[in-house]
Parts: sequence; structure tokens; C-alpha cells
Amino acid sequence: ALSPDHRIGYCAGYPIYGTIAEINAFAIGAAMVSPESRIYLKWSSKENTDWEKELIDDGIVIIQGPEYIRPTDEAHKFGLYMIEEDGSRSTIAAPMTDWGRYFALIVESILSGSFDAKSIARKDRSLNYWYGMSAGVLDIVTSSKLPYYTKKTLELLKNGVIKESGYFKIFARITKSDHDFTEGTYQLRKNMDYQAILTNLEGMSSRTDTVEVTIIEGMSVVEIADTLVNGGALNEKDKQTFLDYCASDKFDNDFDFLKAIKNGGDRYYKLEGYLYPDKYEFYHNDSPISICYKFLNNFERRLYTKQAFEGYEKLYSVHKMLEKTGTTYTLDQILNVASIVQAEAADKEDMYYVASIVYNRLANGDELGVAYLGLDSTKYYPYRSAEALPESAGKNYKSRYDTYSLKGLPPGPICNPGNDAIKAALQPASTEYLFFCHDKDGQAYYASTIEQHEANLESIK
Repeated sequence: ALSPDHRIGYCAGYPIYGTIAEINAFAIGAAMVSPESRIYLKWSSKENTDWEKELIDDGIVIIQGPEYIRPTDEAHKFGLYMIEEDGSRSTIAAPMTDWGRYFALIVESILSGSFDAKSIARKDRSLNYWYGMSAGVLDIVTSSKLPYYTKKTLELLKNGVIKESGYFKIFARITKSDHDFTEGTYQLRKNMDYQAILTNLEGMSSRTDTVEVTIIEGMSVVEIADTLVNGGALNEKDKQTFLDYCASDKFDNDFDFLKAIKNGGDRYYKLEGYLYPDKYEFYHNDSPISICYKFLNNFERRLYTKQAFEGYEKLYSVHKMLEKTGTTYTLDQILNVASIVQAEAADKEDMYYVASIVYNRLANGDELGVAYLGLDSTKYYPYRSAEALPESAGKNYKSRYDTYSLKGLPPGPICNPGNDAIKAALQPASTEYLFFCHDKDGQAYYASTIEQHEANLESIK
């Protein structure tokens, strides 16, 4: 499965009875994984030859070295390994033998009389003292480079869920299931047939490796990605894939609220604002796309969940309140304001005043000279602050969302707001304030003129 041209090199020691059987077994196993496989045989016992160099010179990069090596042999030529582009070798899989267990079993069989060597030994036949994985003598260690479905098949074989790995792989290939295993921890029974095993490996119902991750109000997509990795829900190597999904249009056909966004190309992350803060249960190292769908499904559910709003006797959903309030702002714009409220406000009460100030400036900014919102929370987005900027951003980083140089709202939300911030954005306080600031203890100060605002700033120094 790892060979680009289906060619595999095989190094054998001597052409004796057991060796020929091993070569045949390896070739059959390779063919079960990939019917196009071709095995190129070399003998390590042949004098004045460098079997590995000959294979490499022929362009073969996947090599099965000797199963057993002497203390003087190079360790990297042991087991199945790959020749990397720089000429180095990395192990793919290697057998590990517990020799103490092996000889203990031989002695036990001799003492118990269960093994009659004289009756089966012939001159044309090797004496077989074979003990494998089921006896606890042999184990196989594998690299992370090995395809997941191959590792899972080996694990099932070790645990006795399947008896013949070859037949299982053939069945999986025939049923076109050999690439559809979902990585995780499963609860399987030893009496399952092959179809039942595959059904469980392809689905999620029998997975047991779940993790809980809490997404806090105000987290950005970048911060959520880090939280998912730290919580075990997302593999570090899949982090960029998750971020790419969050920046894409991939989910537009499934969610109307995303399809309605018209300026997706101007945003860093299109899903920013739509990853609803909540406690989530994910599978360990879940797939990035599954994680995104779980977030978006939860947001959609919350969007249509009825709740209490100030001044209304009946319960209404956020979606319905867009109609009831008569706002001219779209859902996306409401979330944009809510994200600013979440990032800037000191507490729940403050949220309604900050929302009022944002709307007042949006409505009267040009007339009153406050068209630029001038919000610190937008200056370095999608990062939290100057300290959070990666080195790749450079010293002169300029965010497309910086409201000190951009009139009106930024292109999209700057974080993922919680329910309180969304409600404040839907029902802001009725004020004429245009400015706000906070002291070091979080006490809010509001002002309607620049002079009042400057006085407030002076008082909290």
C-alpha cells in the first residue's frame, strides 16, 4: 500500500525449507493488500553482493529485510522499512520475538509429551517448533506511516476477533470497505462475522474513545483549533485541515445561514461566529469534517431553539427574533456585532450598552465623525493580540478586520459569541452613547461626546 509502483524488495537468508515458505507467505500477503504487488528477491547469504544497494539501484523503496539479525548487522535493515528521499531508512513494521516465552513453550511441550518429534521428523522436512502471536511469542510493531486499515486488521488479528487476516482483507477489498475504516477505539466481539466487523469499523456506533471539550464564549476559530488538539478531539496533524475547512465554502449546501454569506472571500475564516460555544463530546482524534458538522449542527439547533427575550411574554428563537425586532441587519451581521460585544464587554449588563454603542456608530458614524469603530479586539484578528502573532505574520502585520482603518463592521465575526452576546446584539440598550471604556477592574464608562470620553479615559488612568 505504501509502494508507489507496487514493487517490494525481499531479503532472504538461505534457500532452506522454512525460508521458501516465508517468501511465499510474504508474497501472498502483499498480493492480498495490493494484487499488483511484485516481490523482488535477494539473498543476504550470497557472497560479494550488497543486496540492499541492488534493490535501491533498481528504484525499489519498500524493502523487507531479514526477520532476524545478528549483533553485527545494521539495525535499520531489520523488518519492513522504507527508503526515504534523503536516503535514510524508516521502519514500517517489524516482528518482535519473546525468546523466553518461545523456549518455555518448547520445554513445556517436551515435558508434557505433547510434541512427538520422532514421529514427524523426516530428512526432507524441517522440524517445526512454530509459535506465533496467539501463543504470545511473536508481536508486530508498526509505524504511523502504515495505512490505518492495515494496522486495524493486524490489531483485530492479535485480539482474536479475526482468525485469518488474509481472508479478512480479501473480504474487505471485495466489499470495497478496505479504505473506509474510521480510526478510533471500538467494542467488538470475537464471534462477529466479517461483515459485522466491517460495519462497526466503518461507523461510529461502537466507538468508545470519546472526549469532552468545552468551547468558551469568545474563542476564535484559531483558539478553538488549539483547544480541540489539547483536548484530544483533533490530532495535531489534522489541525490545518480543520482550519482550511473553517475557511471554505464546503458546508454552504448543507446550511442556509452559511450560503447567505456573500463576502466569504474577504474573511479569514467563514465559519467564525458559527462554532457555537458549548460542551461537546467528540471521538478521540475525530475527523476535522465531523467536528465542523457537529459545531454547525449545534449552531443550527440553537438558532431555532425557543428562549425568553426581554419584553416578550412568549418564547422565541433567535431566528424568529430577527423578524420580531424588525431589524434591518442580517443574521450574519447580528453575529458580527455579537462577536464584538463578546470580545469588548466586561459583563452581561455591559453587553447591551456596548451593542447600543456599536449600532449608534454604524447608523450615525459619518455624520458624527465616528465611522471608524476603533476596536482593539479587531486590530490583530484572527489573532488575539500582538503577542499571539506567529513569526510568519511579520512585524508589520495588518489585519483586514482592523476597525481603526476600516469603516463600519469588519468583514465577518471576530470570535464565536455566546447566547448572552447574541441576545444583546438583537436587543441592544436604547442609548445615545458613542464611546465606552473600562477601568482595570472592568467598570464600564460610557460617553456621548468625544470630550466626555476623553474625560473618562483620564479618570481611569
